[in-house]
Amino acid sequence: SPSAQREQLVSAEGTTSVELSVSNLGANPTAFRTDLEVSFVQGARKEKVSKRYSVGTTNMQRDTTRSFTFKLPANDFLTTQQEADSASFEVKTIISEYAVDVDLSAELTVNDTNVFRQDFYTCYAYDDGSAENGFGIFGANAAGAKVAVRYYAYMSDTLSGIYLYFNNTQDDGNLAPFRLAVWSDAGGQPAGEALYLEPNLDPVFDSLNAFVYYPLAYPVVVKGTFYVGWVQQASGMLNVGFDRNSRVAETLMVSDNGYTWRPSIYDGQGALMVRPSFAKRTFDTPTAAPLAEAHYSLSVYPNPAHDVLAVGLPDALREKDLLLEIFDAFGQRVRAEALTASAVSIGDLPQGLYFIRLSHGAKRVAYARFVKQ
Repeated sequence: SPSAQREQLVSAEGTTSVELSVSNLGANPTAFRTDLEVSFVQGARKEKVSKRYSVGTTNMQRDTTRSFTFKLPANDFLTTQQEADSASFEVKTIISEYAVDVDLSAELTVNDTNVFRQDFYTCYAYDDGSAENGFGIFGANAAGAKVAVRYYAYMSDTLSGIYLYFNNTQDDGNLAPFRLAVWSDAGGQPAGEALYLEPNLDPVFDSLNAFVYYPLAYPVVVKGTFYVGWVQQASGMLNVGFDRNSRVAETLMVSDNGYTWRPSIYDGQGALMVRPSFAKRTFDTPTAAPLAEAHYSLSVYPNPAHDVLAVGLPDALREKDLLLEIFDAFGQRVRAEALTASAVSIGDLPQGLYFIRLSHGAKRVAYARFVKQ
């Protein structure tokens, strides 16, 4: 959530340092003073908020460079932003005063400021936003293969969606359904059971290097190491964008057989264009909170359905006594019965959006959503 992100940044105030360098390329000043100006330029507040600090005064001879490390003091930049969902900081290094020959003063004042902008977005990313290649698993046995990118959340936060960039291929060659997935960490690789698994999603193409947002059906809380990616439902390559310039070490994991994981051999050559999003979002149904406790995402088909809905159970839930509940779009329970077959009759339900929840004893274990036509 924005609150957790802000708390994380606020807790770093007083310990965050800015390193800067100043070079004298030809003049002979007797002394100069360097200032650092930090401005909050985007967020909940519309006005620009700036703080200026004096880094120090020193002498510097011709053709020399001096480096400084300045520790940012605690301030109210972040605490006054309330529920800002993103933030941008402008950092200026300024030679504010110096003693030099009068003839050089005008020339130096046009080159006495360096500006850097630091943006904090609602998603994590390794890539630079440009796909030089495509990545995927394909072949006769690719159905069930998994791809995951490792990320780290320094504080507990709520994952609300995932950005994906699919390369648009000739004749829609990669237009195949997939399952969006989130995993926790198990000894340096994705855990065997997914925190989130949503089936029957299709690649969506926007424009060149334009990510498409896939909102999660329910919020997923993560902390520490976690993974986002997909499980393939077909043998064709999905062709997700691959940035060859942003090289990251061992963040990309693949499971060719759907069971064992290994680092991708291409990981050191770039970054997969998959971005987890923590953007502030209101989940659109009253059932989102209780459904978030469910561990599995069910496969239901056809979807939309008319009279009968088939329910595909994960292996871990087979042979268990399960209670099936159906909720309408307003969170009202319209059905509650023991799940005794692989198909559920829905012919008596009005048209609309519905949610299925399976429980085993007191534990809510699986979730799906479907449309009744």
